[in-house]
Amino acid sequence: HGAQALASLERELSLTPPSIESAVLCDERGPAEELRFGMEVWFGARVISSRPLQEAVVTIEQEGWRSTAPPWTQGETETSPSASCASQIPDDEHAKWFRLRPDRAFVNGDASVGLRATDIDGASIRSVLDLLLRHAPPEIGAVTVNTTGTAGDPVTLIADLTDLDGVLGVACRLTVRDEEGAVV
Repeated sequence: HGAQALASLERELSLTPPSIESAVLCDERGPAEELRFGMEVWFGARVISSRPLQEAVVTIEQEGWRSTAPPWTQGETETSPSASCASQIPDDEHAKWFRLRPDRAFVNGDASVGLRATDIDGASIRSVLDLLLRHAPPEIGAVTVNTTGTAGDPVTLIADLTDLDGVLGVACRLTVRDEEGAVV
């Protein structure tokens, strides 16, 4: 029998990418529009997909520089997004949270935070939110002076300085004033 058989089946297939229903940036006080270096902001999103997600990645980008934000779950860190802001993303299997904490590679200015969600078929979607990055001001903590009140005796001044951006580039200046407020 040398007969041949040929069968063909044709079906249309439509891949539906995931959808990002909502996305928010939150800090400890509420919705966040800016992020100071050394502080944290959380990116939350509700991602719906008919197929299992392969990955969900959040990046913070500025002037060609990009950094990936780690996923975050409640209780993982001492701080967390404000409850009122976080409530915009229902706490269910579709909720995705990430913690943003930029390093010193970023500068003051505009940045973007993007979420890319990809399902197991490779279909993906991206959502981008704008964020303003700001340097944190240095803070002077406890200041102590050992004075004996005797003219000519050495005086030691001790001050604690904290800068969430790091102390590189911080300049300190001491001004001594007399009882009338004049610079000594």
